[in-house]
Amino acid sequence: MIKSKLLKIKKWIDANEAAERLSLSLEDKVSALDLLELALDKEIILSVKFPRTKHFVIREVKVASMPYVKRLEETFDFYLMGKFKKVTGCPERGSSEYNSLFEAYLVDECLKNNFSLTPSNECGLAGEFPSIYNVEYEYFDYAKDLEYMDDVIFELPMIGAEFIDITSLIETNKKRKPSELMNIDGVFLRSSDGKLYNLMNRFDESHASIFDGKKDDGKNVGYLDNRNYYPAEGLPAGCEIGISPANLFDFERRLSDDGDEIDEDISNKALVVLGAVLQEVTERPVKWSQGKLALSIDSKNISGMKERTVNGIFSLANKALKSIC
Repeated sequence: MIKSKLLKIKKWIDANEAAERLSLSLEDKVSALDLLELALDKEIILSVKFPRTKHFVIREVKVASMPYVKRLEETFDFYLMGKFKKVTGCPERGSSEYNSLFEAYLVDECLKNNFSLTPSNECGLAGEFPSIYNVEYEYFDYAKDLEYMDDVIFELPMIGAEFIDITSLIETNKKRKPSELMNIDGVFLRSSDGKLYNLMNRFDESHASIFDGKKDDGKNVGYLDNRNYYPAEGLPAGCEIGISPANLFDFERRLSDDGDEIDEDISNKALVVLGAVLQEVTERPVKWSQGKLALSIDSKNISGMKERTVNGIFSLANKALKSIC
């Protein structure tokens, strides 16, 4: 494990420092580029540190859902616009032609996603496949109005434009062309308390609404009006990529050669066990075995020191001893 008193109080370290610490701890060469690539694979959680010289606007988001068929009804209108543009015009909603086309649209979606078009039974299934009428469509919706960022460090969940930013950073470091992709959902950030946010950009002043109070609807009065902002297409200049010490420790723990690595809690218990063992072997001249010692310590009713726990600590101690002998 990485031993550092300073890391216990720091909230963030940059990717280069994290890579150096991991290289020393794991006795294996780790680069900042390795950490970026692992983040894309969801093997490690990176964090971003925003510059303190500017105010940034965010908006909390939540996962919402709606019936999948309702979602298809919304997207079907866009489908019709593409299908009928400059030809005959779109059929009216509710007309026989519209209903026929929508039915075909549903059939196509069922074939692509292995859904059934028949109504669902009590189990939500229709034959071999789940009924399309029982499927929920999940999406991100805003939970609150705009607010200014009150912290500068956020985790990168890698579900939006931040994924593209990290991909482009990797490509640039490999002397390749950065990604030209974009994500209209914008950059997502996760705060220390687990809340999810969209990073927001303000429209150009020539396009942003200017309220005089009379035209305002009584909500969102002032500069932070929801209608004047859109999801940021990427992380702003001046941001630094790194990781929180907690996530660094977690990643290192998972990479440890020994899955039974002794953490701080086990270390404390080991000291208690050692004290109990010394007490037993000095008080009574008995030929002790590991099993007898564990039972004897269990009989003392020491908090958290049951026979199974003691035997587990003995096992770890034996492994540690063998590794250096």
